[in-house]
Amino acid sequence: MFLFLLLFNMSITCANAVGVIVMKYGYGEIYWGKKAFTADPMVYPLNESSAYERLMGKQSGATIADLYPNYDIGEAENKQSQKVRAIDVSLKVRQASSNILVTITFHNKSNKNYFINGHSLPTETGIAFSLMCGSSFLITTNDIKLDYLGRSCDFGDDLRNGWNIIEPGKHFSFTVPLNFAYEFLPGKHQYQIGSLEYAIATEQWFDEKIMFNTMFRVFEIRSTCPIKADLPLVFEERWLCPQYNVGDGVRDDLEDMGFNGDSGEYYFEIRTNQVSISIDADKNTSYHQYLKKIREKKYQNIMKK
Repeated sequence: MFLFLLLFNMSITCANAVGVIVMKYGYGEIYWGKKAFTADPMVYPLNESSAYERLMGKQSGATIADLYPNYDIGEAENKQSQKVRAIDVSLKVRQASSNILVTITFHNKSNKNYFINGHSLPTETGIAFSLMCGSSFLITTNDIKLDYLGRSCDFGDDLRNGWNIIEPGKHFSFTVPLNFAYEFLPGKHQYQIGSLEYAIATEQWFDEKIMFNTMFRVFEIRSTCPIKADLPLVFEERWLCPQYNVGDGVRDDLEDMGFNGDSGEYYFEIRTNQVSISIDADKNTSYHQYLKKIREKKYQNIMKK
């Protein structure tokens, strides 16, 4: 009994160490909610944030634990998926001078091509290599979750756009300065850092997706809008015409039943390990200071012209 209790307690301690603790606060955004009046970032309660207010408007009964970013799949499922598909992804973090560098490495150990969705990958090389397309990491310290402050990207409608190929037996690796997209708290803090899920697809997925998208376009055909000619155009377009969409609800119903081309055989998600690291941040590692320098440089270039 003593041994059981000891192991049980250790399992809780380990679970907390990898991020099971509910995040109650956020940090990074300056204008995080209606009560945000400070010029500098501050630790703020997530339940008073605009993000939580928007979530509650979409999903009744949601809690702050449901706020993005968070992990979609558990650790056991993640490890099993990497083992079955013969692909693994690892994460390393280090502080180099004023930058917090994270290195992600994919290793395709299978005999097939894998494709990684580019929304979680850097989009530039050289100095701007850190530019990300969305929140790609879960970064926490105690019960504080860091906000993603970077940009978003538009890859267009082409299915092949924004996917990076990893051939059989090949590696794919990149390094990103996290402080170019996240604001770390001043001083020394212990952080838990892990990637969010990476979407991985095979060649067959693209073929299936094209087939399903073609099928869905049939349901999106609109009938002629039967409205009176003397009604205002804005009123016609916004309020009357949409109700004659032939495919209303059909696509959603089919996707809910799994008819969307995202089968588990050809499309899956994996994420990295989680790293615990002590980071000592100051104004030189500050994202907001980095942004300020960029704006000052642009202003100086304009003045020179």
